[in-house]
Amino acid sequence: MAILAIVVVPGFVIPTQKVGKVRQQLQAEIQQWLSAMTVQLSETLGISGALLIRIFNRESAEEKKFTAANNKLRDLQDKIIVLEKGNIIASGTHPELVETNPLYKKLYETQFDIAQQA
Repeated sequence: MAILAIVVVPGFVIPTQKVGKVRQQLQAEIQQWLSAMTVQLSETLGISGALLIRIFNRESAEEKKFTAANNKLRDLQDKIIVLEKGNIIASGTHPELVETNPLYKKLYETQFDIAQQA
């Protein structure tokens, strides 16, 4: 049993470590964007910030800035990592991966077909 464990366990541990490192990097980037959005909201939604924005007619610029940050944050949180034989072969959002990665597209279509048959 010990020999079997020595052979089998690395097959699970190594890919898990690789994915863990990528997820850790993504989480750090997500935290940076969240802090940037928090600062922007606290500056613009305070009474003095709101007055300055209104005085200088910057409502649309602030809205665009917030929307861009929000979209970036959404994309980071929706990121999918694709593994093949223990190696990371792709990462991205669902639409990106369906369009650019044949393995992911095949897995998605297979899963979708099974779900429709059930």
